[in-house]
Amino acid sequence: MRYRLHAALTALAARDHHQAAITIAAGRTIDVIGKAEDQRFCIIRVDGEELLAFESDIHERGTLLKEQPVLQRAKLKRASGQ
Repeated sequence: MRYRLHAALTALAARDHHQAAITIAAGRTIDVIGKAEDQRFCIIRVDGEELLAFESDIHERGTLLKEQPVLQRAKLKRASGQ
């Protein structure tokens, strides 16, 4: 699922055995790719990086974007000559 943020979102990153909090700015688009082991968190992807964010924060600070069905996208590509 894809969300557009209307308020900044804090996410957690873990790299090289270090943990850090990262702020994702309002207006950015994030992909929710699944639940984390701790059910309060979701795994999100931003700029190719996977992070953890509270599910409640995602719902409060983001708007779910409606995605086009795969078949409809294929028709659009053909109609545009791609």
